[in-house]
Amino acid sequence: MPGGKSFWKGFVCGAVLGILCFIIVGFTVVRIAENRLLERNKVRIKAFEAQERQALRRPEFSRRSSLGQASFEWTLTTLGGDPIPFSRFRGKVTLLSFWATWCVPCLAEMPSLEELQKSLPRDELALILVTQEDPKTVRAFLKERPLHLPIYRVERELPEVFRSEALPYAFLVGPNGEILLKQVGAARWDDELFIEQLKIIARKS
Repeated sequence: MPGGKSFWKGFVCGAVLGILCFIIVGFTVVRIAENRLLERNKVRIKAFEAQERQALRRPEFSRRSSLGQASFEWTLTTLGGDPIPFSRFRGKVTLLSFWATWCVPCLAEMPSLEELQKSLPRDELALILVTQEDPKTVRAFLKERPLHLPIYRVERELPEVFRSEALPYAFLVGPNGEILLKQVGAARWDDELFIEQLKIIARKS
């Protein structure tokens, strides 16, 4: 009997260890498969993003004399939760670019937006990215892909003039709130002609 008890104890311990090893190996295999799938998806996204970037075109100013008047009566929020009234940008030429971390065309135009910011002093052009995503989502994205542009969130409903069903989209707002340009879809923001046009607008303001 004592020997029988030892046998069953050893059998149970062995079975438990076997099950644990099976679970650990299975979990490891699943994680490896998930990581490989994520890497493949990243490669595909980068390839798609590269295609989108090649197709980017210069933003075009409308031939209409006016595209409407922007509202300054709304509030942006930093990723840290600090409120920033949009009225702070009154008196400046401001480019509002609406985007999302999951939007490949948005990501395709980001390098050109960063180059645009380098081409114009901040006192001539206020360039801000606006998202409606959760701060944790944006921060996680920025760890893998840093962006050297100010990023704000909108927690409440946007003024009607700034709404759109597509992403990305952008508005160029003059010092007094006049909408100078509305761009729906990704664009090549660092186009030389466009930058020269912006410089002329900034000097007149």
